[in-house]
Amino acid sequence: MRIFHMLWLPFAYWFSPYKLANNALRGTLKKYGVDLNKIPNSLTQELSSSIINNQKVFDKNKSALQKLYDLQLLTDHNALTMKKIINHEFKYDFEFTPEVEHIKNIMLKHAIKRF
Repeated sequence: MRIFHMLWLPFAYWFSPYKLANNALRGTLKKYGVDLNKIPNSLTQELSSSIINNQKVFDKNKSALQKLYDLQLLTDHNALTMKKIINHEFKYDFEFTPEVEHIKNIMLKHAIKRF
């Protein structure tokens, strides 16, 4: 099965990177124990599109496998950050880096739309 994924994932990244990033982010959140029923799909779509857009800006001359590895690292980081924000694990102001603030602002924007 891993060989099939190794052959299939570069093509998925090439043809539909936003959908692949969204599915990877939702799967990673599920793996970390976050209830996906409470998280709207539009939130993860916006976060995954920001991941892909940042990759397009900074990773011009990398191969597809290197981009997939970077995508995995970025989705893991964003999922951990979202989990910490949901569970209120950030206690101090110095823990809020600009990237954490960006994720928090996107989450607040979608939370306001829901209620």
